Amino acid sequence: MRYRENPIPFILGFILKENSTNSVKEDLLYNQFCDELLNGAWKDFIIRRPVFARLVITIIKTWSQNISEFLNRLVLDLDEINIKFNKGEQAGKISNLETFLSDRHNGGRTVMRATFESGLQLIYKPRSLKIDKAWETFLSNLKIKGIDIGVHTPVLIDKGDYGWVEAIDNISLKDPKDAQTFYFRSGMLLCLAYILGSNDLHEENVIAYGANPAIIDLETIIKAEVKPFDYDEGKNHIIINDISYRFWTKSVINTMLLPVWLPVNQQLLRDYGGLTPSDNVFTTAKSSYNCPHYQGKIANVKDYTDKVEEGFKYAYEFFLYNRKEILEDKSFFEVFKNCEFRLLARNSQVYGDILQHICSPSFLYDGAKFSSGVEGLCSAFLRHATLKRLPLLLYNGKSGLGLFFSALFYKTHIEKYRKLAKGCFQDFLAMINKDSLRGTLRHLSLGYASGICGCIHSLILSSHFLESPEIKNAAFEMASMITEESIEKDEVLDVISGACGSILTMLYCMEEFSDKSFIEIAKKCGEHLLKKRIIFKDKKLWPAHFATQPLAGFGHGSSGYAYALLKLYPKTSKKDFMEAAIIALSYENELYSIKNLNWPDFRKHSEKKNDVQFMGGWCSGAPGIGLSRLFGLDCLDNEQIRKDINNAIDFSINCPISYDMPDHICCGICSRIELLLEAGNRLNKPKLIEEAIHLSSIIIRRAKEKGHYTFSGDTSGAVFSPGLFSGTAGVGYTLLRLLDYKNIPSVLMPV
Repeated sequence: MRYRENPIPFILGFILKENSTNSVKEDLLYNQFCDELLNGAWKDFIIRRPVFARLVITIIKTWSQNISEFLNRLVLDLDEINIKFNKGEQAGKISNLETFLSDRHNGGRTVMRATFESGLQLIYKPRSLKIDKAWETFLSNLKIKGIDIGVHTPVLIDKGDYGWVEAIDNISLKDPKDAQTFYFRSGMLLCLAYILGSNDLHEENVIAYGANPAIIDLETIIKAEVKPFDYDEGKNHIIINDISYRFWTKSVINTMLLPVWLPVNQQLLRDYGGLTPSDNVFTTAKSSYNCPHYQGKIANVKDYTDKVEEGFKYAYEFFLYNRKEILEDKSFFEVFKNCEFRLLARNSQVYGDILQHICSPSFLYDGAKFSSGVEGLCSAFLRHATLKRLPLLLYNGKSGLGLFFSALFYKTHIEKYRKLAKGCFQDFLAMINKDSLRGTLRHLSLGYASGICGCIHSLILSSHFLESPEIKNAAFEMASMITEESIEKDEVLDVISGACGSILTMLYCMEEFSDKSFIEIAKKCGEHLLKKRIIFKDKKLWPAHFATQPLAGFGHGSSGYAYALLKLYPKTSKKDFMEAAIIALSYENELYSIKNLNWPDFRKHSEKKNDVQFMGGWCSGAPGIGLSRLFGLDCLDNEQIRKDINNAIDFSINCPISYDMPDHICCGICSRIELLLEAGNRLNKPKLIEEAIHLSSIIIRRAKEKGHYTFSGDTSGAVFSPGLFSGTAGVGYTLLRLLDYKNIPSVLMPV
């Protein structure tokens, strides 16, 4: 318990274990360590282990800030606390304060338990109690509808960002027969939890408050169902055969109220179920707060399973009978509107394993090694678990990761990268070979980065890197799925998600497979784009669904449309394509800002302070526009095109790099590296390649200093972003291209 009140010795304790043996007792080791610290040894530890020093400083800082925050809030709310919890009487000073009663979140904040001189005990929660209030209202509404679940809800004060809650203790049953009532109510609670999708009601989150069960952590009382893919489960044999997945996610077992056997170590399993005693046998009441007791003896659930079943059946029949009425009453579930529930992206054990691993002594000497340890573990977890839930897309999904691993195998010839790449493409191969699953692919958009065409492009490139005819054949089958009907339904239009991106992939497929039918599909896409233009300032251009005027830029804007139509024109000789491209280029060049060395981004943005903003990436901004002009030189080459290329190069070289500027290839620094690399190669200017290498050295050095690469949406490194366009895989692919740009083509420009 001393570690909960003061965690620093716990963090420091493992250091002495580097050279210890199993024969040394922990207490002796701890005392020896404390003596050495007091004699000045801490200085040597700090100097030798800078990562350790940072962790200690961070913990001390957050601990002191959070204690100070707690005390300030207590002083502010004390009068309200006295009225709400202590009948208006003064609670007095705090006589005891228990901290670290929960996992640390939001800057190290934890749940605390305060005991006052008057005997009043309160739970302090450093988060909104909106869920708790909604839960109380929800149960009251159920009672009005005709069913009393019998769950105890505590008195509370919700202050918005934090709150105070009545301390709920495991109190004795008034009569031994009340155990039957408790387990009947627990059965009803089990049914309700099953309906709501609750998944965290283990022994630490349930308290037996006499004959009433109580839940002390409601952050996962409602859980959204997240499916790996949009499959027809009635026909999808891959999902049906995954019995463990379906059993866990679709069963009452997932609530964790029933027995949940998890490993304590390699030899021992333990039941963490919300209704079972902590040691799975008859035990003292003190060690199993989730179980009812009478005169010190546990009323074990194994003797009341019939009551749990009765309660579940009673509630199930009630909800079944009243289902229509409850679902039609919109206000019934609106009590939870705007409540923030917690969704565990990974099993909690994974985070615990990561923390334990990277806090071992070998990781505390060097910040870069500490960071690589985190990324390495995330990658391992990605391979074995998260990969199943990633989308198929090139932008941030399996096809993008598969392409990166394929290129990595091509350069290293390390077999594990081939296996990882093929693992990313397994679902594609399964879907191609099963008619019942091909429909899933047809639901994807036509686009390049976020549609089926990006998947096709990835498969073709990867088939070369891996020398895999099977993967190449899958690409051909997928490309053959694009029909006139799917083109007509396209409303997005742009490179990222629409028919514009499909043109580029179809042209690539025509060259790769020597099949002229793909030209016809590309032509249909081009004609579709011409029909979808609007008149804006006397020019026929393409609308943007998230802006008030047509956009500049490659991913969503005019240079993307112009580039696709320029590439299509020589294959079809249709002048309308060339004319439309020239109009788009003319419009875009009118928007160029000499002051900003860039083209504006007109997309709506909640944080945009001015009417016009500028981005420096592939999707929007100079790098993407420069790449489109550069790759289109074989179709259109004039003074203005060359000027655009030079402007984009000037931006990529001269734009300053802020500390939190993202690294990725979509709208980050790697898009600038890609432009400089291609410009140096295609224009025969080696100095530009040197500039690209220089930029790459900056992001690598910055990543070592910060302990992680930087991506949009999270600059702290707390979220692992594996995607090709938006994350780590794209940075890796760009670095591989710097090593071999002649054989590893740019993923930013399909043709």
